[in-house]
Amino acid sequence: INTVQGIVFPWTAVQIPFGMFLMRTFFETLPREYFEAARLDGATELQLFYRIALPLATPAFSTLGILTLLFTWNDLIWPIITLLDADRYPISIGVLRFSGAFSTDFGVTFAGYTLASVPLILVFVFTARRFMAGLQGGLSI
Repeated sequence: INTVQGIVFPWTAVQIPFGMFLMRTFFETLPREYFEAARLDGATELQLFYRIALPLATPAFSTLGILTLLFTWNDLIWPIITLLDADRYPISIGVLRFSGAFSTDFGVTFAGYTLASVPLILVFVFTARRFMAGLQGGLSI
């Protein structure tokens, strides 16, 4: 409680099953012909994984990374429960502190929300092509 590890470890425990489900679903959609052709050429199972499966899975890995970032960035409840010091709150909760119990300065609050969303927008702008390819399940990027 009141440590970064208190936030990170539970989120890791939540995101690992989600990542396994997403990646397993993606790997099941890969055409078997690619692997059969590589086996005929003499590739080992390890070479199949590193030279065929992993390069084709880059859109899925990008999608998994972006979704994990979004889920953890937008989490409000868990940091409030585990962190006691307000100095350790993430930015998403720090913006909530601009709102008072009886009054809210909407200009300051919305400016805080805008600044808090800039990192997510930048990540999405630079990874949008891979993210969309991963969502569509396509093999081309």
